[in-house]
Amino acid sequence: MVAEMIYCGTETRSEPEQNMSPELMVSPKEVAKLTRLVAKYSPLFTPQQKQAVAKAVSRPTTVHESASGAAKRLRTELRLADNELIRDRQVVELARILVQFVLRLEPVLAGTWGKLNPKSRVRLPRRFDQRVKQFLTTDRASAVPVLNELAGMRVVITAFLAAIAHAGDRVAERLADSVSPDVIRAEIDDGQDGLLKMLGVLIGNSKKERCWDAYCRKGDSLGPGPIKAQIHEAIAADAESFVQNMIKVSRKGKN
Repeated sequence: MVAEMIYCGTETRSEPEQNMSPELMVSPKEVAKLTRLVAKYSPLFTPQQKQAVAKAVSRPTTVHESASGAAKRLRTELRLADNELIRDRQVVELARILVQFVLRLEPVLAGTWGKLNPKSRVRLPRRFDQRVKQFLTTDRASAVPVLNELAGMRVVITAFLAAIAHAGDRVAERLADSVSPDVIRAEIDDGQDGLLKMLGVLIGNSKKERCWDAYCRKGDSLGPGPIKAQIHEAIAADAESFVQNMIKVSRKGKN
């Protein structure tokens, strides 16, 4: 399938959990235990200690810089300064927004691909939600399956954009060539033997008139429907070729 084959042979490794900061590896049970201990011994706290605990609890939680390689890469991608902390609540909300975006894009992309090129051997699996669920709910899960799904969609989108950019030019050139004077004159000359040519001259049907008739016949066959079909076929062919080439590159990279 396209998701497995298209990731360009790049081996992607998820950051080992043992490299995570201890702050982010506290389990919910440990949090509950610490909360009970604070409640139990709070009467023994001095006012200053109570104030310190309240301040710590009310402080917005952040993704620690040393939490994981992923956090460091995220900071690098966003070019965050050292004093700009990433709030974990916002990270979850951002993840929700991005997942929702991909889940809405996926069926549109798969449907458009299938409609434009129904005979294509490439099929989008439409299982991004399953990959995300597995990654988020499984301990020490690898991000590679999620990345593969995204890579597959990225390649198909790129194929569409590249095909759209060039297909129109190719169709326009082909249509212009089909009605060019040289092509029409050649068709008239090839389509009539000497006797027919002489007969045309005798009845006053000049070569110029025959060329005009041929041009009109071609024009009648170049309505919006046929032109639209040619453009769709060109886009489908170019996109299919692009994806198949990427699959070949991916296979070579994995060998």
